[in-house]
Amino acid sequence: QDVPHAVELIHAVVQLGQIDTTKPPYTRPGQIPDVDTIIDIKAISLLGTNLQNLLEPFVNPSLSLTEQICHLSTAAHLLVSFYRIHRTAFLPNPLMYDTMTMIKNIIFCAAKQLRLDAGSSFFLPDVSTDAIETLFAYVCMCGGHNSGINYKQAIDRLCSARDISGVYTRNPDLHRGHRRLNLTRSEHIDHMNRDMWKGDIFVRNCNLQAAWFNGRKNAV
Repeated sequence: QDVPHAVELIHAVVQLGQIDTTKPPYTRPGQIPDVDTIIDIKAISLLGTNLQNLLEPFVNPSLSLTEQICHLSTAAHLLVSFYRIHRTAFLPNPLMYDTMTMIKNIIFCAAKQLRLDAGSSFFLPDVSTDAIETLFAYVCMCGGHNSGINYKQAIDRLCSARDISGVYTRNPDLHRGHRRLNLTRSEHIDHMNRDMWKGDIFVRNCNLQAAWFNGRKNAV
């Protein structure tokens, strides 16, 4: 997985969908635009809109939690609409399930956080498996990348991995991060973290129901 390359690809699809094929250089003055090209760009534009609504909540640090939920709601409604018409020709069943589960999980977690501690912030990437994957990487590193370990070795390596994680948490300047997760290669910003987020992500300031309905309105 290469996150920066994936982000660059999504942005390229979004930009491609914004091309106006009825104007030069795609259509010469006085000529009729190519219908097939217009249809292709329209399809790419719809895909780009969907991808952009999925991406923005995770990479745009100026968004509030309400705006993030609104984007995800728009993406969810567009996905369901496309899938209902085109089925697996649009998305394979596993990918559709994973995407909708991700959106559902984020909104459910925000609702639970609102009930448990309304004064706290809700950072979307905290819902992901980054922390578990990073811990697994440390476990593999402690064992010399030897995957064949027994129960006792696994416990020992987990303890060492937690120590390493603790050192990096207390001294973030020592941790260079992961190249394939570093968005500096494509967007001149560091790998997203809670400290760099500028938008209002306090759950008490987010109306989940209104954000969801606004997202549906945008999709329609």
